[in-house]
Amino acid sequence: MNSLFMFPWKHEEIEFRVLFKGPGHIPASYFEDAIKSAAQTILYPDGIIVIALADDGADLSSSMQDENFKASLRRLAGKIGVYTCLINPEQKTAKTKKISKNTKSDFITSALRKQKVISLILSAGLTKAFGSDGLVLPAPPGYHFQKPSGDGSSHFIKAEEALSRSEIVDFIALTIAFKMGQKRNLKTIYIDTMGISSLAYALREILRSSSSLLVPRIVSFRSHDGLEKVPAPIPGTAYCIISASSSLSLEKLWRTKTNCADDEVITLLTFNDTPGCENALFQLERPKDWAERMKLELRGTKGMRTLGERFQQEQMPPKKVALTKDYHPSEEAKEISSSFWDKDFLNIDVSTENGKHRTFHANGELLVQHDQFLQWLRKQIRSSVPASIQGIIYQDDPSSKILADKCRTLLEEYSITLAWGVRSSTDCESHLTELDQERGLLVVAAVVGQGQMLLGISRDLRPHHMGSKIYIVGLQICETAREQHFLKTNLANTKDQTNRFLTWNRLSTGPGLRLSLQQELDLNSDPELQPLLSHRHNRQMNVGLGELSFLPTIDNNSPLSLRRDFLFWPEGYTPCGKHAPLVLATIGAILERARTPLSLLNQARSAPPLLEIHRLSSDIFQQVLLDPHNFNRFNDGIIQAAILRQALPSELDYSYTDEESGFMREFLIKIFLSRYKPQGEASLEFALAIAMRRLKIKEADLLVVQERVIPDLKNEVSDIYIRRLLQYATDDSEGSTDKF
Repeated sequence: MNSLFMFPWKHEEIEFRVLFKGPGHIPASYFEDAIKSAAQTILYPDGIIVIALADDGADLSSSMQDENFKASLRRLAGKIGVYTCLINPEQKTAKTKKISKNTKSDFITSALRKQKVISLILSAGLTKAFGSDGLVLPAPPGYHFQKPSGDGSSHFIKAEEALSRSEIVDFIALTIAFKMGQKRNLKTIYIDTMGISSLAYALREILRSSSSLLVPRIVSFRSHDGLEKVPAPIPGTAYCIISASSSLSLEKLWRTKTNCADDEVITLLTFNDTPGCENALFQLERPKDWAERMKLELRGTKGMRTLGERFQQEQMPPKKVALTKDYHPSEEAKEISSSFWDKDFLNIDVSTENGKHRTFHANGELLVQHDQFLQWLRKQIRSSVPASIQGIIYQDDPSSKILADKCRTLLEEYSITLAWGVRSSTDCESHLTELDQERGLLVVAAVVGQGQMLLGISRDLRPHHMGSKIYIVGLQICETAREQHFLKTNLANTKDQTNRFLTWNRLSTGPGLRLSLQQELDLNSDPELQPLLSHRHNRQMNVGLGELSFLPTIDNNSPLSLRRDFLFWPEGYTPCGKHAPLVLATIGAILERARTPLSLLNQARSAPPLLEIHRLSSDIFQQVLLDPHNFNRFNDGIIQAAILRQALPSELDYSYTDEESGFMREFLIKIFLSRYKPQGEASLEFALAIAMRRLKIKEADLLVVQERVIPDLKNEVSDIYIRRLLQYATDDSEGSTDKF
């Protein structure tokens, strides 16, 4: 109801409707609507009681003199009595007046002058105010609430859920004011959470109505966590409102700390079987499935910590993930690397003729000529392609055409002729009407990303072909396992389950490198950095970064080079700089696998499923970091640079913890001071990561790095770049977006 709080009350078997008017002016039409609503119920009441503060008597009287309101009263004459009750909460008294007579209920004018009767009315109003369903919240299945007091429980009381309407807030404030009585020296109203601050401010306004000099301040002490910081107030100068407690433990601690009087603290909500519950403002029925302490242990639930009484999950300490061979190998990356580490198979940041931009670009012609791939292809043709095959469609690029020709040759070895022929995805559209709808088709592609062209072929075939389709792909290389899952699901899942999607290898490399290259391009606008960066982003079509995927070493301006014994590769490669794209792909695949939900991980490989402790994700409100010790364990500059490029910025954000930020501060100082030695060969990459805000430490630690490193820098070209990159990290120019 508009600014009016209405609730039922029964006294001596007589039915009443109570209308509470909060402080301030309320139009007479609101009263008219409220009284009409009360009178139109199936069992209309014998009386309507309008409650207001004593200081609002003049405003209430003015509303009662409104002609429309008087007309409504005349319609109620003899049926429903209407009465006003002006409450002075400080004196705990009331003045009453009869507005419309009803012999059956007129006795209430004298009864309302009794303090006990007013208390009964206020109690009835609280039953209505705290009657919402969301006040007691059960924990999600498998969890329990770890409360601020340290105890655990299966349910959580959320008092602020009742404070959704201003008239209810004002009514509860009136009830508290009536209960607390006269407080002439009140200086401070303490609350345990800002979630009930509206109630504290409403209470202050009610107290001011009785004494204009009484303007207490509102202070939140944030439940158990902040209680120790509250100074003990002078007796009689403070009042404390606690939102809710299943055990009244916070109220007991407040009493012990402040030595306050019984009428100087109140808990709004507790359960009706809690010892001392009669002192709370309102008692709720405890849930039947309530559990705490030992019962929670028997249930085996997991604790979910909260802040204050707001039911907001507390941020857990960061989870640090160290990359290890035992838990984080990528068999897909290992197989691709060992197959092509002596060839220019993979490239970085390539623009192709068809308008595509590839973060990773694989050489499909090398793939379809590779012995291991050809052995796999022969097996698939022999075991998976049906004898009813009528033709081959290939993705329109040179390497896929070679793959289609090899498939035709293999089919001919089994005396299978292709009546429809071999056609490209571009050419096949004009021949679709020639297809036999029942016979099978083979669709091939050497290398795909998200597979948009294969999806287009599938769409075009749908009106013309009902037979089985076998999709054979050499390599799918994309950012996420979701993209892999989407392509396979869309191509293989049909009503008759006759389609198949076969790949020699699939690799998800994550979005980190793409984001890194975009951020690097943004830095290219800085004139001092253009000589370092501009040539990396002004290349011809089909020309990638290759072995120059990383910034060079300081020592001799040479590409970062992979040494022996790379943890995630087998033995057999020749140490050199040409492995940069494959190292980036390997680190990207490892990190993306650690981020991927378990339901999407490809468990067909021998890599074990990841336990929660080793995952770069969390099911709770918790930051997940790459352990800074990874940079010590992987001390090859090329591997360090690959981690900086492939990690997400949040995984390298050490700015929220003193320990990790301090470690990285000292590590960075050593890196930059050793920039002419093998230990610091990735100095430019670390400086770039700091400038791009991919790698973050606390601002104070960053200033220490600058103070220790910049004086050591010389006038050499590379040192000038490092100086500018370190300064850029704290630069307030327009190009600096994410501040440390």
